Amino acid sequence: MRHSSGFIEEGQILEWIHGCKDETHQKICANMPDSKIQDLMVINCSTRRLEQLPARTEYVCSSYRWGVGELISAFSSRLPSCVAPLIEDCILLVQILGLKYLWVDRYCIPQDDPGERRRLIRLMGSIYSNALLTIIAAAGRDPSYGLPGVGFPRGGIAPVSIDSITLESWNRRAYDDIAGSVERSEWNERAWTYQEALLSRRRLVFTENGLYFQCG
Repeated sequence: MRHSSGFIEEGQILEWIHGCKDETHQKICANMPDSKIQDLMVINCSTRRLEQLPARTEYVCSSYRWGVGELISAFSSRLPSCVAPLIEDCILLVQILGLKYLWVDRYCIPQDDPGERRRLIRLMGSIYSNALLTIIAAAGRDPSYGLPGVGFPRGGIAPVSIDSITLESWNRRAYDDIAGSVERSEWNERAWTYQEALLSRRRLVFTENGLYFQCG
C-alpha cells in the first residue's frame, strides 16, 4: 500500500513478523494464551468501537509516552471523533498490515473505574506478552506527533531490520542513528514504557529516521 520514499513498506514488516512466527523462534517468541485476558477490550480498527477480543484472535499493542497534562478520558464504547495523530497512525498501521484489533491503554483501560483499572494494570505483562506485535513510538514527545513513515514521511536514513540473530540489511550509520534515537527518545525515559517493550514478544520501533524490528 505504501512504497513511496519515506513511507513504510508493509510487505517488509509482514515478512519480519512471519519470519519470526515461521522460523525456530517458537520457544521464545510463541505466545502463551492467558485465560485472564479473555475479556480484554480492544479497538476494532474498522469500526473504531471498543469490543471484547474474540478468543484466539491476534491483536497489536501500542507503547508511547503520554503527554504532560494530558486529560484522562472516561470509558466509552467508541473512540472520540478526534484522537491524537499517534493513535490514528497506529489504527492505520494495523489496517495496513491486514489486522483488525489494537490495544491502547488510554482507551482500553476504563480510567473512571478504579477497580477495573487496577485489575488491568496488574495484567499488563499478560496483555503485552500475548500481543502479536507492539508498536513503539520512539519519535516525538507525546501522542501529538504520530508515527514517521505512516501518517507522514520519515527522514532520509534507510530502514534497518534486526532480529534475534542477524541484520536483514546492514548500514552501520543507519543502525547507529536509529539505536541512538531510541536511547535519546522521550519514550525511553520512562520505566513504564521500557517495561512494555521488555514484556513484548515482537517490537516495531518508530524513530524519526528509521524503523527497527526486534523479536524475543
